[in-house]
Amino acid sequence: MQTDRRSVLKAGGVLAALGTTGLAGCSGFLGGGGDAAPGDYRYDPSVLAETENKFFGNVDYAGLYEARENFPESTRESFESAEDSPVAPEEIDTFTGVAGAQIAIEDAPSSSVFGSMALLGSFEASAVQSDLEADGAQESGEYEGFTLYENVDESSPGDIADGGEGSAVAAVRDGVAIFGAAGSEGGSGAGVTGRQAAETMIDAGNGDVDRLEATSDRAGQLTDRFGDANVMVGGQVDPALVETAMAQGQQGAQTQFINGVRAGGFGMTVEGTTTTMTLALLYTDAERAENSGVQELADLASQQAVENNPGLDSVEAEYDGNAAVVTVEGETETIFEEGASAGTGGGLAVAEPARLGVSPVPEP
Repeated sequence: MQTDRRSVLKAGGVLAALGTTGLAGCSGFLGGGGDAAPGDYRYDPSVLAETENKFFGNVDYAGLYEARENFPESTRESFESAEDSPVAPEEIDTFTGVAGAQIAIEDAPSSSVFGSMALLGSFEASAVQSDLEADGAQESGEYEGFTLYENVDESSPGDIADGGEGSAVAAVRDGVAIFGAAGSEGGSGAGVTGRQAAETMIDAGNGDVDRLEATSDRAGQLTDRFGDANVMVGGQVDPALVETAMAQGQQGAQTQFINGVRAGGFGMTVEGTTTTMTLALLYTDAERAENSGVQELADLASQQAVENNPGLDSVEAEYDGNAAVVTVEGETETIFEEGASAGTGGGLAVAEPARLGVSPVPEP
């Protein structure tokens, strides 16, 4: 999934970058951005609107950039700076983001999504500001040392919902660029604006609002498991949505997998020529996790997966308390080149990250 910078200002690009495609799916350190760590910017979406659907992601871009010589050529090219990019790859440390969603699937379906993404590094604010202005954004005030920008000519959320309503705002200072976006369709909205999403992420970085990992046990559990990964994506889901899916679904393996699920996450760690990918599904309790059948299915398919995928070393699964965990390990070049056939459910090509509106997370 790739988006351009203009779609970021229309809100769609931001939320794509956050990996808000569900439970399958996305730490570095700051350079010139200040003392806040990436996780400090990830606020609890409930600060802005009542919701049980909460998503977060983190990409240790500096670590991936350092390991790029182990990637296939097509992926290495993604780390080359475009001529019109305001930020050089070596000036980027981390991408981090958070999002919330309100979803109604009964009677008249409707949804609203809002979120924020931060680009952290050692770049100068002036370079990013010039790039935003060239794309049609206009300065719209200041907030806590950040200069704010918005595209006043765009009211549609673009990729989020055609024909819906939405807004997006960018906030920039040296070493930190924050993008906030909100959109809705179906006549229901969370009442959140892109400006609120951007400003709340700034407040989180300053320690002025609740942070997600501190208020959500499940988000904290996923962060503890994947916090050192180069790529981390996680989310928790409203139990009501799970119950509705159970009621509408067919009996069988799929229903068995989602019965009692409450959250999930994905982590990818690159260590030279070896890459490890881990998927964790969190259930209400250990009994529900063990009844999911995830480990048994993975064990059944592991030998065939290794035999059919050159460069794939192992597929292992286990139950760990309320979590069902599947871990895949293999050659870095092969996994990035043939991620879909290696059992990830999608390609692992890292999109061109030096352009501000492009997501460097695994494609769904």
